[in-house]
Amino acid sequence: MSEESPHRGQEDSTCSAPPAKRPHDASHHGDNLSSTLVDLNSSTDQQTIATLESPQHVNGSGNDVRPVETSRVHREGSNVEDEQAQHLLPGIVATPENVPLWAASPESSWSNPPLYSAETASLLWLGLLSSDAASLSVNQTTRIPDLLNQPSAPSAECASAVVQGWVQNDASGLEDVAESDEIDLEEDIVLEPDEVILFRHFVHVLSMWIDITDWENSFAVRVSSMALRNVGLMRAILALSARHLSVCPLFAHLSEHFPSAETLGVRYYHQTLQYLQRAMQHPPYLRSDQLLATVLLISTYEMLDTNGRDWERHLKGVFWIQRSQLIQGESGGLKQAIWWAWLRQDIWAAFKDRRKILSFYVLKRPCSELGFWELVNRSVFLLGQCVNYASEKEVQAGAIDVQARINRGEELWSSLEEWKTGFAQHDRRLPTVSADDFPFQPIWINPPAASLAVQVHHFARLLLSSMMPALGGLSELSKRRAAVQSCAATICGIAYCTRESAAMITSTECLYASRPHLNSQDEVEAVNSLLLSHQKQTGWPNHDIHAQVRADDTSRTKDE
Repeated sequence: MSEESPHRGQEDSTCSAPPAKRPHDASHHGDNLSSTLVDLNSSTDQQTIATLESPQHVNGSGNDVRPVETSRVHREGSNVEDEQAQHLLPGIVATPENVPLWAASPESSWSNPPLYSAETASLLWLGLLSSDAASLSVNQTTRIPDLLNQPSAPSAECASAVVQGWVQNDASGLEDVAESDEIDLEEDIVLEPDEVILFRHFVHVLSMWIDITDWENSFAVRVSSMALRNVGLMRAILALSARHLSVCPLFAHLSEHFPSAETLGVRYYHQTLQYLQRAMQHPPYLRSDQLLATVLLISTYEMLDTNGRDWERHLKGVFWIQRSQLIQGESGGLKQAIWWAWLRQDIWAAFKDRRKILSFYVLKRPCSELGFWELVNRSVFLLGQCVNYASEKEVQAGAIDVQARINRGEELWSSLEEWKTGFAQHDRRLPTVSADDFPFQPIWINPPAASLAVQVHHFARLLLSSMMPALGGLSELSKRRAAVQSCAATICGIAYCTRESAAMITSTECLYASRPHLNSQDEVEAVNSLLLSHQKQTGWPNHDIHAQVRADDTSRTKDE
């Protein structure tokens, strides 16, 4: 299928992030280059950063298992037979035998596990959901053990037996779940009038959050159609819509239909989990597109519902299911769309926690061969690589091997420059009117996906510029600071012209990242105003954003 024109009628969406903690590069502990290094962020973050530690995985024979990315088996998104023919982007290097700090895979027990079957991975993810079901229902007394945190990898038989036992002990509310292996119903689901409103809200608003970098609009078109024949998928859609209405002031006019939208969202969410309990006993469902779409919708629900570790756990569960089926950013169709939507969410979470992203998939085609939508996604991918570079793990590794950190930074910068050249024809700045009360130059780029790509690109450049060791002393330090401030100004200028709720999710993340690098109180107040405006339009993040920015200011003042 040929690639559609970028000028389609869609809104923007992606992941969002809080202000980056001011990272420090412990380069003064490095080799003889350290005496010439100047770190842009000289202050030390005193807060403890939670990172995902990497236990050494052991195979059945007791021998060490090499990290997946250093072997020729189970590489995400590639086959062993054609690996030799694959080539990497400039700046994205294959992991050599000694596994340097820029190894593509995040060093965590989540991204470097044995490769489970699709059946086992799905059942392990359901183990995570059991905790949610137990907390949502006072009558729920039976609970799946936390299989994902066991010292040894559970077998498929073990996971299946535990799930079946749970279903047998708690099968209430499952009358609408088919007992056969058929995934879809024979006839469309009939919705109540209020459910029609929720369904339309998903199609017109929330699906755009997911479809922002998908030119096929898979969730608005295909998933909404699939849901008419699949109870679990429909319940997940209704849960997400109800939850969004409960947190978004923009849709207060619908309160007469949903006076208890939050409670309604919890009820639909619980029904989704109940459906999964029964449906996941059928092997065909464990590899279905319906399950993958439901999994992503549950993760999006958690993004709206919490800022804690529950969402983090769901992101990891989605990663397991995708990896078990070798789903990645070039799989095509709905699977590819789900992977990119999940990656955007994981980038948000990784940036917030100063960890690496979970995926270790490597894009191989040069930007010169990519069309518009592929370039938009490439911008997201490169942001993920820069989030890795800013992670606590890589900062600590850079203190040991400073030259390797410098080299990796230069490689990433080369990749960003390659993307900038490839996307130049789509980076069209349309006419705007400057505002007297706004300290940045407004930047309007259309379509929204192009605006997202440029904003994300400058987020990546800001991270890299602020984290790379500077060899040129004060002169280079001054240039770096100017580059960072230029990126921040571009991010804020784009945010000012952003009108689509989907685009505001990404814009919120980028604003958080730029805020610590602003020059004046006027600029800070302008960004605070944009964050509040975005929150009113999207309902995200669902915590007190005033308290968040005050806490950020206090933390930054202490650092300074």
